Amino acid sequence: MLRAYQQEMKEAVKVEWAAGVNNIIGVLPTGAGKTVTMAHLAKDFEHVAGVAIAHRSVLIGQISMALARVGIRHDIVAQKSVIRTIVEEHMEELGRSWYSPSSDWKVASVDTLPGRADRLASWINRVRIGITDEAHHVTAENRRGRECMRFRNAQWFLPTATPKRGDRKG
Repeated sequence: MLRAYQQEMKEAVKVEWAAGVNNIIGVLPTGAGKTVTMAHLAKDFEHVAGVAIAHRSVLIGQISMALARVGIRHDIVAQKSVIRTIVEEHMEELGRSWYSPSSDWKVASVDTLPGRADRLASWINRVRIGITDEAHHVTAENRRGRECMRFRNAQWFLPTATPKRGDRKG
């Protein structure tokens, strides 16, 4: 169950997407539940292809666990050792794994995704919902931004605690 401010953010994102806004930055302070909010938003769109991108293994694991807690079967596009560790966490906490390589929802490593993009091309074209945490790291010029732009048909939710970059890049 979401807190009131998390529910408000989730609903506001859906309203903006419905109005045609494709990229939405959501700001919540550290520890306020951005990952939980992302997972509940994904749950509302679990029947369309979606992706959650992260840049560190620990964040991939956190996002995967959050999706598992709300009951979304998902693939993990990462190194095999990362997948094994995450599946073990699913089993330990939830008693089952929500990892499903054939799922249309995927949690993807920004480092692993480029090497698998050709194999995933059909899915990439079907993705309608994209989520990436720590949005302040995403710029058009860097790998995070390039990976987000790979999903040309997606609407994005980009939560962060710190929306202003020190280098003033958008």
